[in-house]
Amino acid sequence: MNNQYRLAALTLLLAFVTAASAQRLVVFSVSGGPKLVTPKGNTEIKAYDNLTMESVVNIPYDASLELLDEANRKQYILKSPGRDRISTFVKNSKGGVVQLTQRYFEYMQKQIKNGAKLSARRYSDAATVTREDETYKEEDDWAKEFEEFTQEAREEYEDFREQANKEYADFMEQAWEQFRSSAPIPAPKREEVPPITLPEKERGKTIKGKPIKVEELVPPVIPTPQPVPINFTINTIPDEVVVVDPKLPTVPVLVQDPNISVKPIERLQINPAVRPAPEGKELTFYGTKVFVRFDAEEAAFRVQGLSERSIANAWKSLSAEALNNTLIDCLNIRKQLRLSDWAYLLLLEQVGQTCMGKGTNEATILTAFLFCQSGYKMRIGRTDSHAVVLFGSRHLIYEHPYFVINGENFYPLHSDSNQLSICTLPYPEEQGLSLLLAQEPILSEARTDMRKIASNSKLAMQVTVNVNKNLIDFYSDYPTSQIGENVCSRWAMYANTPLDAQIKDQIYPSLKQKLQGKSQRDAVGMLLDFVQWGFVYKYDEDIWGYDRAFFAEETLYYPYADCEDRSILFSRLVRDLVGLQVVLVYYPGHLATAVHFTDPVDGDYLMVDGNRFVVCDPTFFGAPVGKTMTGMDNKKAKAILLD
Repeated sequence: MNNQYRLAALTLLLAFVTAASAQRLVVFSVSGGPKLVTPKGNTEIKAYDNLTMESVVNIPYDASLELLDEANRKQYILKSPGRDRISTFVKNSKGGVVQLTQRYFEYMQKQIKNGAKLSARRYSDAATVTREDETYKEEDDWAKEFEEFTQEAREEYEDFREQANKEYADFMEQAWEQFRSSAPIPAPKREEVPPITLPEKERGKTIKGKPIKVEELVPPVIPTPQPVPINFTINTIPDEVVVVDPKLPTVPVLVQDPNISVKPIERLQINPAVRPAPEGKELTFYGTKVFVRFDAEEAAFRVQGLSERSIANAWKSLSAEALNNTLIDCLNIRKQLRLSDWAYLLLLEQVGQTCMGKGTNEATILTAFLFCQSGYKMRIGRTDSHAVVLFGSRHLIYEHPYFVINGENFYPLHSDSNQLSICTLPYPEEQGLSLLLAQEPILSEARTDMRKIASNSKLAMQVTVNVNKNLIDFYSDYPTSQIGENVCSRWAMYANTPLDAQIKDQIYPSLKQKLQGKSQRDAVGMLLDFVQWGFVYKYDEDIWGYDRAFFAEETLYYPYADCEDRSILFSRLVRDLVGLQVVLVYYPGHLATAVHFTDPVDGDYLMVDGNRFVVCDPTFFGAPVGKTMTGMDNKKAKAILLD
């Protein structure tokens, strides 16, 4: 095989693939346990299976899937981790496709079509095996040559990360500039409209509904996939314990907390004598014990001062293979605990401090390295005495100083330094951090005392609930932000976060029982009454000293709640228990909701994308479905679309 052919084939192997169709794909080889995702569940992909470009597959971090496109005579090599259609993997993969020669294509077809027969023959008597080996000797020789080539090509591709880090470290010695921070952007202040109680004599009257003209439609907040690292080789992952969650991709265990009780996690014990326990560090992340492999001897490094050269040398040391296991463990923790980008950054900060010492520059550099290698946008800053991690965010974060670097906002992590020397060098394929919570994180249980929440009306809706204090602590640390220039998007971020599964198990059965057999209007009215009367109203300024929105769990935990907290919780209950669409309705100084009933329901309403949404106000005490709070400026109402 000449060098010209090798170079051409290698170029094809590394090229982005943009063409995708519904042609038949045959699985030629598979490793690491990729699975086919179907409505009936996940099934393991095996050699000789038939797939299409529209097949949805889940590829773990240490897996690969090689497919033969018979129609176009191509071989696809999928190694990027994730869950998506094959066409998306092919389009986004840098190690995607190898054009096959006619000779090797014919050999692969023969292997696929006769795979079962070949397998049976090769375990027959010795004489038969000898004769068959002679028959297939030519194909096997060619296969061996081709496999050597593809292995070499893959190794060259996997060297990309190593080369990228080397070049990054080399440029680190030059790409430093002085920056002053910009003042924190204050959270928008609003003059809260005081709550109103509908007089008894007004209750039960027929509502003459009127249309509300919406000044603005705030588009829905849509989560994007989390960043993934550029391809790299992973050392052997220990398999002493494996956690399997049917809702998540199967990954090696990193949660070793015996008290974790989140369903449907199943704990499987594998033979512990397979290999000795790995060297590493155990840490507790919001009450949840996790373990990361870290070889203190191989991965050890020191930052001699904070010169450009010392930081660059530290980066080169971290780029060695010794930290690959630490990185993959962190990524698997992110997956297992369903951590958002923000939570993942906090985890990496704790990993850095646990491995290298709290408050040390080595801990900061390790955090920055792991965050960068995970695919996130990161910059390193420094003062005369300490290093600082700066993270790029897709969202505008309130009450947090930031540095503008090449037109982008970068936020220092737990540092109040207003002047830094910053390495401005970007890393390949980096992505900004998102503050959206597409799913609630899985954290070990630390239940609070039971709390009874009940309406004081004749409907007698009540629940008894305790919440996970670890989750409350996590939410308490979550920064408030907005998407783009729209300040109203911040409430959607809270309202779209799912309610904790354990809380659903506690309160939803009793609420569903009360709602059973009710019309849509009556069911929503009962939930509205429950939220109106079940919580004590107090202003955020009086309790916290600033405007603060709650996640739904927080409203069930804290003793007081204002209009935005009630609206967020109510919108969650209606979507989960009645299955109806809800929008948040913002008036100057007030937040309410509106529900899209599929049955005819009278009342004040607004039109959203051709659909009629009837006003429901959780802070207008005693007001029924369809009644707008007195004094609202309907000319300036905004509808905030939710999932």
